[in-house]
Amino acid sequence: STQAPQPVMRTSSITYPSGASVNFRELSAAFAPVAAMNAPHRSRIIPALENGDLVRQTLQTYAACDREMTGFLSWHNREIQNFIASVFQQQGLSPPDENQMYQLYMKFDADRNSVLD
Repeated sequence: STQAPQPVMRTSSITYPSGASVNFRELSAAFAPVAAMNAPHRSRIIPALENGDLVRQTLQTYAACDREMTGFLSWHNREIQNFIASVFQQQGLSPPDENQMYQLYMKFDADRNSVLD
């Protein structure tokens, strides 16, 4: 099933079909520098988030980053970091640093096996 995009302005958290839950207020302090750098692109990115275009592009990027076609990306071989950076760069955005990436990634690695599947 496909998750319907949520209106960005009213979304304080989201729970993904995998069960991963991201509370944006929890991460706001850590991601404030990235948000500030990318603020000039906000009016362009919000519609892409809300209409699902960004989700579709991100899934294509995920598949492209899974070069060994394992069905998952690994933190240890930098596939996850490259995936996140690619998604941001494809949109003309400054990506988060590795510490910021790791904070967000850990929300999705519930079994702590160092892969994003």
